[in-house]
Amino acid sequence: MARIYFDSNVFSKLRNNNIEKYKILNEVLIKYRNNLIFVFSHAHLRDKVNDLTDYKYLDFEFMQEFVIDNYLSYHLLEKYTSFYLTTPLEVFQDNDALVNVDFVMSFMGSTYKEVRALVEKGGKEIPYTVGETTYDLNLLFCDGKISDKFADFIKNTLHHQDKSKIPFYDFYLQSYSMLDMLGFSRDGLSSKNSYNNIFNDSLHSYYARYCDYLVTEDDGLIKKSRLLYDKYQDSTNILTVDEFIDQVESIGCDTENSVTDVFRKLALDLFSGDTLSKNEETGSVTYNINPAQKYFNFFDNLMIIKSEADDFYIFITKKEIHYQSSPNYRECQMITNRMIEILGDDVNLNSKFDFHKETEEMQKETWLGRYWDFGDTTIRLLKTKESKEFCIQIGPLSKWPHLSRFLKK
Repeated sequence: MARIYFDSNVFSKLRNNNIEKYKILNEVLIKYRNNLIFVFSHAHLRDKVNDLTDYKYLDFEFMQEFVIDNYLSYHLLEKYTSFYLTTPLEVFQDNDALVNVDFVMSFMGSTYKEVRALVEKGGKEIPYTVGETTYDLNLLFCDGKISDKFADFIKNTLHHQDKSKIPFYDFYLQSYSMLDMLGFSRDGLSSKNSYNNIFNDSLHSYYARYCDYLVTEDDGLIKKSRLLYDKYQDSTNILTVDEFIDQVESIGCDTENSVTDVFRKLALDLFSGDTLSKNEETGSVTYNINPAQKYFNFFDNLMIIKSEADDFYIFITKKEIHYQSSPNYRECQMITNRMIEILGDDVNLNSKFDFHKETEEMQKETWLGRYWDFGDTTIRLLKTKESKEFCIQIGPLSKWPHLSRFLKK
């Protein structure tokens, strides 16, 4: 399931449904949303803080139809980003999540408006001192790319005693704001578009890093995010609404419709998939294979373990692009239900995912997953005991001709 991050304006225009392309977007989402998962962050709610009307509650209600309770947030005390089960309205009613960002200004060596005014008057041509270091602002980014000195500049503008331990959350938000301050795709400042708006956009950009797609019509958000994603090696794809509409079929279509499709795809990947790595240990060999496409709209890596007796077990896993690559609870539910639709109830007559019961089992590490027996082999959906990795296990396999490339010569 592809993770989709719509910015606030996309959700609002989807709800209003009075622009042609958003009418089309609503229609295609109905068709493909079962294979898409939508998330939100407190940036979505911060965008509504100054809305004194009741329309914001309609936006929250509409947003919840898509995001359900997939809330992505940064824990300020523990310094990590994670998923939480809560709705947009519940977050909005928690004032602590929506505090004003005046405290952010204390991170800067000079106030945002002062330095921005300096740059607007040609200050980029003047050496700029932060602490004990002087920078040529004009060379912090050029030719459409961020220079190597940019990261050092950002660290020095943040008030952390140990510059080697700055949380990436602080570092990234400061990077986004500084790009705007230095004139890269600069947003205009006014009573309606304050620093808070720029800060909110930096939050959208930060949280979208944990998703497969950021969908927005905001040109500044697009350009700054692309620059930062490229610099910090984030894999999120950034699309306009028109681009998302053009690509949604390939993003959200079913990757298989029957168990035959599963084994046909697996046979092809085993026969011709690129070998990413090979690890030989006593009595076994482990291969990592890059599959041609995803399995069950989620898994994108194959690990093959061959025993000394030439028995094979195949683990279908998710590549770790970032530390939130593992599925959240709603994604676990969608993957389980997708496998039930294709493979049927398992041997223990377990059917679709019981969200309350099974998320509790996952928390207690007692979840048994699903188990299908096909006579000559089995398929299991499980969390491995060692790595707690959510994956599919197939095996044992011993006589499949597609495994011949992995046999001893």
